[in-house]
Amino acid sequence: MKNVLEGFLRTKSPALYSQVSPELAIDSLDCATVYNVEPWDGFLIALARSLETRMVYSMDEELAKVKEIVVVNPFPKDKIREYHAWIKKKKQ
Repeated sequence: MKNVLEGFLRTKSPALYSQVSPELAIDSLDCATVYNVEPWDGFLIALARSLETRMVYSMDEELAKVKEIVVVNPFPKDKIREYHAWIKKKKQ
């Protein structure tokens, strides 16, 4: 699947990504593969690189395994637990 997506991106068609360059999208896929994270997390890593920053604000603690960035969770842990409990209750 990555090869198919990467092939589309390498065409550099402006119709594909008007707000995100094909190079950034390819770097995002590479980051997701290298660090074994979800594609949107790969995008956060690639975006941080492109902006020459190490700090990423995210609730996703899995990103902390990426030594290249510093993950800052802007929400208190107790509020996150409340939120997850609320979501779980809504799903029932």
